[in-house]
Amino acid sequence: MNNYNFLPLSNQSTIFPVVDSQRVFIKAKKWGFPCHEVHDQSYLILPLSSLEKWQLQFQEDRWLLLVEDVPQIFLISAQALRFLSRHREIPLAV
Repeated sequence: MNNYNFLPLSNQSTIFPVVDSQRVFIKAKKWGFPCHEVHDQSYLILPLSSLEKWQLQFQEDRWLLLVEDVPQIFLISAQALRFLSRHREIPLAV
């Protein structure tokens, strides 16, 4: 019988997402997004344009997308990076 010692999921979810969240935060800063570190390991990323009404908040182990202050969906870090990469250009006023 194999005797493997696995970390409990709760420990894994608190270690890796923090590293990923920092990577998203740093990348967003490099791309020019207004970024704020709200508390230790808690981040807020705002859009480049005031015409866009979304924000990304890092909560516990996921990114929360809010649109006009209404929670929409939780994203993992890879999804948050994709979302930000698609919103790097400032939209033109219609």
